[in-house]
Amino acid sequence: MTIEQVSGSKSLSEGRWTYDVNHFHDHIINQAKAEWLADFNFSFFMTLTYRKSVFSEKKVREDLKKLYRAVSQKAFGRNAYDAFPSENSISFYAVIEEHADGALHIHMMLEDISRKNAYVRDSFQHLPDLIFIEWRKLAGNPTQLDEKRVCDRKERLSFANYLLKKSGARAERDVMDYLHVKKSINK
Repeated sequence: MTIEQVSGSKSLSEGRWTYDVNHFHDHIINQAKAEWLADFNFSFFMTLTYRKSVFSEKKVREDLKKLYRAVSQKAFGRNAYDAFPSENSISFYAVIEEHADGALHIHMMLEDISRKNAYVRDSFQHLPDLIFIEWRKLAGNPTQLDEKRVCDRKERLSFANYLLKKSGARAERDVMDYLHVKKSINK
């Protein structure tokens, strides 16, 4: 068995069989990430797009930050959010993904905040509806908004695998800044 350099990645070769070590490594990392994400109490899987193509990852990250703050404040109230941001805020894991033309969109899994013990405003709406309202303000009436309810760990694992499908083990496409839920006890 020899290790040789093939187009910038290491491969193990024996006879006619070649296996890309980097691909194997990425697959193992994605499997572990998906299992880890499936243990969180995520209730929704969402896809957010822009009306006009956005190619800047920096802009997408800035918009996610604005979305996070706006939705958290609307759901919990400005004072509650400012006083206890980790308890009175939405929690989600997102991946920035490219369309075929290179334009960016977002896939995310998020926690249903009605499950939290924190204070939720009486005027609070269904979380995906609130996210869609705020995202429209940021994205300019997007071409696609998609929401799916996640019921159990098996579905969370399925959506986590979908989320990670193209990001591979590329951590730079993960947005974990807004992930602060406690792991579920019930699987």
